[in-house]
Amino acid sequence: MIQSISEAIDFGFSRELFRQIYAGKAVYLFRRAFDPNLVSWADVDEALLAAEAGGSSLRLFRDGEVPRSGFMESLGLGGERQRIVRAAFCEHIEKGATLVFDGIEAHSAVFASIAGRVAAFAGGRAMAQGMISLLDMEAFAEQREPHDLFSLKLIGCKLWQVYRPDLQYPLPSTPCSKPATCSTSRVAGGI
Repeated sequence: MIQSISEAIDFGFSRELFRQIYAGKAVYLFRRAFDPNLVSWADVDEALLAAEAGGSSLRLFRDGEVPRSGFMESLGLGGERQRIVRAAFCEHIEKGATLVFDGIEAHSAVFASIAGRVAAFAGGRAMAQGMISLLDMEAFAEQREPHDLFSLKLIGCKLWQVYRPDLQYPLPSTPCSKPATCSTSRVAGGI
């Protein structure tokens, strides 16, 4: 099944066209590029179980970042091993929090396959960041990314506001720091 998951992503055009027109320069909204039925909550649970021992890749946001002590607890084994406190975690999620799962591909063959497909298409490296949210609420303040970003909705919904890039090929050290000069040309909202 993992093979079929990576092959199931349809970017809508060739890698060459992506690099020529969009890479580092423009926004393209891929609608229905991926069949969300190919990823299940069981896949997410498997990745969470593998990641929660270290826990450092899990962050929770609701009106800012939730302290780790608000949803994780130490197992007392040298302080390194942690686990999610299910009741506290669920309470945050039910009230609109978003779990950010950095490097989800390192904890799951399914997500590694998806990240590998994106990397092959883009011609570079891909780090996957899973987000879990039950409500379609914004979880973060406006932010700019100094790299190409592929967002694949796998399960549920997430509210995104997408704007045209301010600069072509931006450097990480030169984010848009003057809101008056940042792009206000929204490409899509409510994704």
